[in-house]
Amino acid sequence: MDLESDFQVNEEKIEENAVCISRQEYETLKKKAEEAEELRDKYLRLKAEFANYQKFIERQKSEYLKYGTERILKELIKIYDDLKRALKDLKDPELAHGLKLILNNFSTLLKREGVEPIEAEGKMFNPDIHECMMVERDPSFPDGAVTEVLEDGYYLNGKVLRPSKVKINK
Repeated sequence: MDLESDFQVNEEKIEENAVCISRQEYETLKKKAEEAEELRDKYLRLKAEFANYQKFIERQKSEYLKYGTERILKELIKIYDDLKRALKDLKDPELAHGLKLILNNFSTLLKREGVEPIEAEGKMFNPDIHECMMVERDPSFPDGAVTEVLEDGYYLNGKVLRPSKVKINK
């Protein structure tokens, strides 16, 4: 083979758009490509973490909006219970009528805020929603049944706001 034919063979092996660079330039570019890939991976991880953080914040915000009024509602329920007790002892029909109107408005407000009463009387005792204050023996009730509600309990958006204080059969 002569030099000219050898040159043509090498020329055929090289692609048309290929660029020849020195070994040092190749190593430098290879390191930069590896660094770029590492940075890309870090970026993708940070992007995923940030998306998760945003979702977490949205869930927290939703929880705050849903249960942010819990403390004030607990206090309002105490007042509501006092008004119900006062109505039972009230003898004056005009005052009783006015107090019933106030209680109806109060009840509407509590429902609008997500407060619902816990049904307890006649149900089986559940320590998650009931607080046993007294025990009695009554053959007309099954063992472990709530025989009397001493203080109403309430849910706030499905979560126990205040457990019912009850008397149970044993």
